[in-house]
Amino acid sequence: MHGATHDRDAWQQVARGLTAAGCAVLVPDLPAHGLSSGPALRSVEVLADWVPALLDVAGVREAILVGHSMGSLVTLECAARYPQRVSGLVLLGTSAPMLMLDTLIARAEANPDSAIRMMNEKPQAVVKMILKFLAVSTVSSPRRNVLDQ
Repeated sequence: MHGATHDRDAWQQVARGLTAAGCAVLVPDLPAHGLSSGPALRSVEVLADWVPALLDVAGVREAILVGHSMGSLVTLECAARYPQRVSGLVLLGTSAPMLMLDTLIARAEANPDSAIRMMNEKPQAVVKMILKFLAVSTVSSPRRNVLDQ
């Protein structure tokens, strides 16, 4: 799941890397982002309730959810509300509460592409972290946090 100012294009290179590694990947636009139609869903909780409906339409019973920034909060909330649908989580650039620094907001306003570039310039690092999580989650029981290794 992409962040608030992004759309699915932010995951393009990461999705290619995961697909090349044999993963089935679904990269949606959140409602009212990118090519998605309909009104914006205005809370993390409402977006979290949207995710299982997306999985249903895609024919996916259970998934590892990957989220960046606001998308990480959506995936985390979805896992709390629908644990039977979520087999794992990968959270990137997350915090709760998600604080926005005035300097960061000013930078994004002055150069809107800078946040997207930050993710797109280092996609292989993101792919590597997700693949490491997948390897750990299929070998260990219970799952260990990738950061603990």
